[in-house]
Amino acid sequence: MKKLIYLNLFFLLFSSQLSISQSKKVEFYKNGQNGIEIISKSKKGITIIISTYNAKLSIKNEVAQKFLEYYNKNNNISDSIIKLKIKDAIVIGKCKLSRKNKLTNAGFYYQRVEWKNGLIEEYIK
Repeated sequence: MKKLIYLNLFFLLFSSQLSISQSKKVEFYKNGQNGIEIISKSKKGITIIISTYNAKLSIKNEVAQKFLEYYNKNNNISDSIIKLKIKDAIVIGKCKLSRKNKLTNAGFYYQRVEWKNGLIEEYIK
């Protein structure tokens, strides 16, 4: 009887470990969306253009808004890797800034999207 209980316990633990290890799935994508998402004016009169590259269509507006909030708090972020948390995912990407007079172009390049359901999508060239 004890052997049967231990055997059942072993299979229960083994199956739960197996399901946990399989919960993260990585997929790759090539065809992301590129474009200007937000044009905003700062309190100092500087026009900020938020562009996204390699974006996932379903979340690009939400990510652009989070990126603008992040930029407003951290102006000097060029060539930085940034992690943005949105409702359904964490988006990791690189920021590129270019400035000319009172115009700033802030580009966010998606590298990885970690969805809450365990799916991970990575952009490849």
